[in-house]
Amino acid sequence: MAKLTGALLLFLILIGIPRLREKIKGNKADFDGIRDRALIDRAIDKLDGRFKRPFPAFEAPADVMEILGREPDSEYAMNIFLQKVAAHCGYDRHKVMLRAHEAKEGMPPGRIQKLGSQFLMELYMNNEGDVPGVLAVIIHEFCHFFLDESGIELVNTLENEVLTDTAAIYFGFGKLLRAGYEPRLKAVGDGKNTWHRIGYLDTLNIDYVISQLERREEFYKMTDANVHD
Repeated sequence: MAKLTGALLLFLILIGIPRLREKIKGNKADFDGIRDRALIDRAIDKLDGRFKRPFPAFEAPADVMEILGREPDSEYAMNIFLQKVAAHCGYDRHKVMLRAHEAKEGMPPGRIQKLGSQFLMELYMNNEGDVPGVLAVIIHEFCHFFLDESGIELVNTLENEVLTDTAAIYFGFGKLLRAGYEPRLKAVGDGKNTWHRIGYLDTLNIDYVISQLERREEFYKMTDANVHD
């Protein structure tokens, strides 16, 4: 019995557990995210250097969510949401507008451009009722623009995308970003489904950013208390 138990244990360590991990990875979409968290830490430092401390948490407007609950493709509701996001960051909401299009091969889910004094966001998504995903893309694209307007941009593409997702959390949109970046099952035909997700930071890394900001917020509060004393 002891030999059998030892053999079983050895099998689990060498073969069984690795196979189980692969099965879980295949079934639950354990997507690889950003492994170098130094990229995230540098992004937080950069944001602190410019904005001093994280913004208050943003709550999605109830009226907008009610409209999107009935009409997931409502361009009107998306525009109101974008304006609320801009206002939360202290940016003139009248200078932003959004146009929603069908998904197009070769086009990213979202892009931004300037039209004179206005900022235009274009979405190319067949959201199929995935409202959280759409809201996350709107937030991400606005943060691209807002960072650029604030004089912050990194040349390296990956670093810039990590900075943008980190900034979305720093600006108070962490809850909505996490909901939109959650892995989801997607039908691929023949009755089969596959897992997919959007975003550059996976949910584990979003949680990491949130925890880092909470730790820093405690430090800010201690500093404020010492100043007032």
